[in-house]
Amino acid sequence: MDDDLKNTQGSLTLAEAEIFDDSLLAKNSERSNKTIGLIKVKARKACKETSLFLLSNIGSISMVVCYSIMGGFLFQAIERPYEIRTRTFVSDIRKGYIQRLWRANMDYNIFHRENWTNEADAILRTFQTEIFAVVRDKGWDGIDESAMEKEKWSFTGSLLFSVSIITTIGYGYITPKTDEGRVVTMLYAVIGIPLMLLCVTNIGSILATCVRALYGRTLCISCRQNVVLFFKRKFGHTNESINRMELIAKYNRNEVVTNAHSVSTRTECAAVMHELNTTEHHHRTEEVRVPIVVSLILMIWYVIFGAIMFSIWEKDWDMLIGAYFCFTTLSTIGFGDFVPGHQNEDWNDHAKQVSCALYVLLGMSLVAMCFELIQNECRMFAKRLGQFVGLIKPISPK
Repeated sequence: MDDDLKNTQGSLTLAEAEIFDDSLLAKNSERSNKTIGLIKVKARKACKETSLFLLSNIGSISMVVCYSIMGGFLFQAIERPYEIRTRTFVSDIRKGYIQRLWRANMDYNIFHRENWTNEADAILRTFQTEIFAVVRDKGWDGIDESAMEKEKWSFTGSLLFSVSIITTIGYGYITPKTDEGRVVTMLYAVIGIPLMLLCVTNIGSILATCVRALYGRTLCISCRQNVVLFFKRKFGHTNESINRMELIAKYNRNEVVTNAHSVSTRTECAAVMHELNTTEHHHRTEEVRVPIVVSLILMIWYVIFGAIMFSIWEKDWDMLIGAYFCFTTLSTIGFGDFVPGHQNEDWNDHAKQVSCALYVLLGMSLVAMCFELIQNECRMFAKRLGQFVGLIKPISPK
């Protein structure tokens, strides 16, 4: 009986242990499932926040800047070794032909002009043919290997090349010579061009909004006339209206003193300004129309600014060439006949190439802004023309 009792107690203990283990495993499994669920929720939230940031204005600008810098390092790593090998190859060719000329001097009597001239002419013709083949096939730029500070594929040169790709300018004076570089260029453009268009569109919209707000509060004649009409209608042609307008001007300049009397004046001014801003005669920012002339003046000013800057940097450029380069660049024509630092061999300041890249990026945004303002004016003109000829029915005021 005692043995049976002990066996029964032992079997019960094992069963309880198995039940405890199963409950512990269930708890652990439930806890791990909760942990995995929390991780999924946090990952989903992080992906959503990251996507919203990348699609925002700051995010798109940051992506374009990082993408351009990445392209600078990438193209430098691919094309720079090939450029160095090409320069070394040309240097070896030149040294070999120097030795051939020296042997010709040793083999022929230099006083026998005809024989020496024929041999030297044959050597130089062969040298000319080989150099032409190197320039045609390998893209040699005529710079010796000793001038490594004038590399085309330095980081700043590669950065300018990457910017010319994503902005679709494509100067053409520097192009990839390796198969890897050409494949990377195509892939880089497929991703970079839409990214650049998104960034330029966002920045152009922001700048257009700022210009509308600035123009509406400073230069818009209709807004200024509506303000005057508001005060005439509100206060009439009395000294009181003049005093109130002067007080409001002081209120805007924060010149009202803080005493008991001016507190009520400040409150009154604030109330009048609030009523003025909410009156039907005051335009909202999105309703302000900027004339096409203003947009053209902004573009012309930016081209003139770039022309002055590049004509100072480049010794061989005048204002006309600088303006020509800026216009062909900002319009994405990009002939490549004039490129900063390409004609001038003394330009070793890499900061100027970076400044050129920034000028292009900002200029593309400015052009997008001006195109948006001009497009808005053209849309309004087409709408008025359609109403005039009867194609569009005018909206009657409520």
